[in-house]
Amino acid sequence: RWVKKQVAGDDIEEVNMKMLSRIIKGEIGNRATFGGHEDAAVIFYKRGDLYSSKVLRSLERIDDHCEAKGIIFVKIGDESEAGNLGITNLPTLVYFEKTIPHLYQGDLEQHSQVLEWLVDQMQTDSIEEVTHEMLEGLKEKHRIVLVVFYDPVDSESMEVVKSLENIDDDAEAAGIPIVKLEDKQLAKTVGVFALPAIVFFKNFGEEAVIYSGEL
Repeated sequence: RWVKKQVAGDDIEEVNMKMLSRIIKGEIGNRATFGGHEDAAVIFYKRGDLYSSKVLRSLERIDDHCEAKGIIFVKIGDESEAGNLGITNLPTLVYFEKTIPHLYQGDLEQHSQVLEWLVDQMQTDSIEEVTHEMLEGLKEKHRIVLVVFYDPVDSESMEVVKSLENIDDDAEAAGIPIVKLEDKQLAKTVGVFALPAIVFFKNFGEEAVIYSGEL
């Protein structure tokens, strides 16, 4: 029933986290429509909030375009579930490339820019920005996670991020997510006091190894 509504309707469909998990894993979706993609965009919003409602109306204008590109677009109005992902400011858009989340940091009312960003995420290699809570979720699912701690206004940091984008596909093929964080406090907890720095979280997060080679 949900798939039929998703394919036929113009509205962004409401789902819960259990259903979103199934979408991301490729367990829900119409392969004839969405091809081989297991990509999903989810807008976390606050019920009864005027700004959230305004953003949803804007994003509904690109729902059909997302479907045509192979991106399943859904919404979740559960603030506690958003909080579990470290999302405190609503509304927030998250794009999942398979199981790896990407946070949108632009203007959600500019629907054409949102669509451009979503398509770009699907078609190009990029290192995903995640929250601390999202990182914890990735560590639970993957034996190895590579994290680059960076400063977005530092040119050296951005060069390191760009260089890692060249191996992102190879790492993904090996089952190793590469993500980025600008959380200096979290970096300090694993012994990183200067940015940029690369940390390998091994054995499902049990061990943190700081890369000591040339960045």
